[in-house]
Amino acid sequence: MKHLLVAAALLFSTASLFAQSDYQGAFGLRAGSGFGLSGKYFLNRDLALEGHFTSRRRGYELTALGLKHRDIGWHREFNWFYGGGAHVGFSEYTDTESGLDRTQTTVGIDGMIGAEYTFQPIPLNLALDFKPEINFTGASGVCLLCGALSIRYVFQ
Repeated sequence: MKHLLVAAALLFSTASLFAQSDYQGAFGLRAGSGFGLSGKYFLNRDLALEGHFTSRRRGYELTALGLKHRDIGWHREFNWFYGGGAHVGFSEYTDTESGLDRTQTTVGIDGMIGAEYTFQPIPLNLALDFKPEINFTGASGVCLLCGALSIRYVFQ
């Protein structure tokens, strides 16, 4: 009986250790090449979906990404991630010929690489990412220096 209690205590402490260092999702603010909201939801231990709703180019942009997470190795709460996805944006611009304000739709693809740290005593996650993007329509072009800092509340 004594061995059973020790084994149960060891199993419980190990399970709670893993539960503390992992999280199911997070939601918060994103500031960088655009300012807005950031949300992340893990499908399994290392695969997450991340979404952004940001203001950009006199309008707003919606981004959806699939991200693979990897432990850095020396600290469980510190991870790096990489992946990609797509975005669609809606913005206003002034037509130079007519002088009228017009609306344009921007569609493109995104890559992402970054690192994040999840604090244990408080449900807080900080992520810093580099997110180059290529626009195919609307505000066409390439943004190689896009990225941001996200501060998110973590939920289990």
